[in-house]
Amino acid sequence: QKCAFMNDSRMVPVLSSPRKVAWDREAPQVHALSHVMGCQKDEARTVYRAFQDPLHRHLLHKQNLEHIIPHVQKMLAREVKHEVSGLGGEGNSWTHLKLFDLVQRHIYVASAEALLSPVIARRELIPAFRDMNRYFPVIFAKFPRMFFPKFTAAVDEYVKIVSDPKYVENGSELVKIVEGLEASSPSKIRVNMMMLWGSIANSAPAVFWMLYYVLKDKNGAYESIKREVDRVLGPSPDFSVPLTLDKLDEMVEIKSAFHEACRMQFGAFTIRDLLSDYVLDGKIKEDKGGRPKKFLIEKGTRLMGYSGTQHFDEAIFEDPFEFKWKRFAPNEKGEAPRFKDRNGRPLLNASLAFGTGPHSCPGRKFIWYENTAYIALMVSLFDLRLTEEEKCSATPGIEKETMGLGIYYPERDVSIELRRRVR
Repeated sequence: QKCAFMNDSRMVPVLSSPRKVAWDREAPQVHALSHVMGCQKDEARTVYRAFQDPLHRHLLHKQNLEHIIPHVQKMLAREVKHEVSGLGGEGNSWTHLKLFDLVQRHIYVASAEALLSPVIARRELIPAFRDMNRYFPVIFAKFPRMFFPKFTAAVDEYVKIVSDPKYVENGSELVKIVEGLEASSPSKIRVNMMMLWGSIANSAPAVFWMLYYVLKDKNGAYESIKREVDRVLGPSPDFSVPLTLDKLDEMVEIKSAFHEACRMQFGAFTIRDLLSDYVLDGKIKEDKGGRPKKFLIEKGTRLMGYSGTQHFDEAIFEDPFEFKWKRFAPNEKGEAPRFKDRNGRPLLNASLAFGTGPHSCPGRKFIWYENTAYIALMVSLFDLRLTEEEKCSATPGIEKETMGLGIYYPERDVSIELRRRVR
């Protein structure tokens, strides 16, 4: 096998020799559905294709989001009340918590109930989800399951839960859509499990990294976002009434900070097999060595594009290794920022954390709104800060076991302090 790097600012493809198994645009999802979740192989691709259109319509159309997002806000408000109830009255002392543990609890329960079913949205199931998620990459890479009993036990537990008739009876519209597919019952169960993993696996670490970077920032990110939330919600917000999508859209600093955190902590590869010969003309400026501008990539070659090559290109992003919470926010005229590659060409998508074009994540709008609602809720109800020790500590490293499938997980949790906010 041969590998080569192409110095194009949008991506560094890794070229390798043709493989026996074709890797098309559906291959990663079909492989995860069959090999990881256990869907019958002869049904996996058919079920995946049948479910894609209704999934995209359900999660991307505004009229559906106007129903789903208020539901998830109610779940978030309910979960956050658990934190409030243990803090005592106003002006109380700070309570010590772990940030990732806090975020994952809230996101898991709210997302699972709003998108799937309350039967699966229980805090006591989070350890099983963690085991399933932790070993997802190695099972995806076809390591024998026998070496990962915690993964097998977690999958078996979820199969049992989703098989319960109450799961479908109390299920969301998405669950009803899956139930209506022309597929076997075991395959439908696996599709539900894939939806659970897809809706939470990247959401929880994305929200964690945003909150961590905002609290760590020394240029006023936390106070600026808090002012934005207060301006949009007013002095006495009533969280028993969900915020409209239009209200959430006004919180542009939160959305920008979220995109910025995802830019810095997204580590997936885009993998494709070429269906025909292709000449890559990147219009790269020749260096003194006179390197060619064009490259022939032969049919059948597998390309693996790493998003970080673009995300940390200093020609696209000024100070790419620094967190700038307003990087993706519109300017004073309401104009969205424009990014160009090192040859001056406009980039349609400067951030690749949610994919681009037909490969974009179908749940991207859901997590944007869920994150905005969650952050607005947290900064309205609480004062938040890193502990003194955490302020002096280095940014957490990356959990190696979960690398390669999306947003990185921190290798350690972060200590924060929280108290009821006094207005």
